[in-house]
Amino acid sequence: MHAAVAALSPEEKGLVLGALLGRIPAATLARTVAGDAAARCGAAVEALAAAPKSERAAALAALLALVRTPVPAGIERMNPGWLRDRLAREPSEVVRAVSAGLPEEVGRVAIEVLAERGDGGAARGADLTPGGVAELQVPRNVIVEVQVPRQRTTDDKG
Repeated sequence: MHAAVAALSPEEKGLVLGALLGRIPAATLARTVAGDAAARCGAAVEALAAAPKSERAAALAALLALVRTPVPAGIERMNPGWLRDRLAREPSEVVRAVSAGLPEEVGRVAIEVLAERGDGGAARGADLTPGGVAELQVPRNVIVEVQVPRQRTTDDKG
């Protein structure tokens, strides 16, 4: 793992990965992230932008490897409230994609999250082709969260 990201939290690593994939400049990232994480993530993006291409590619590969890890064994035994909290943060399409093919207990939580939104009409993964489900399931680790930062608007709080 590149020194610029090694000490970051999983969430911060996800933000840096999102910024790298989205080609978001460090200054933009820093404006969209709250608290101390803004400086840490911005510094990591700056360091990686200044690094040689081979180092930047290796760092990107390492970050991608974090989110491509398989779903942890025993995920069906996790507290449903914990799973609900993670799934509730995601758009319905992502909830469907990441829960497709997971144990029934996880599927039940996903269906409940979708139903609470009034978006429970389609079964998990039903609106995706098998190839689309497989493509979206690659980064379905629910612990390391990849986030593509967005610009804050005047409507945002915090």
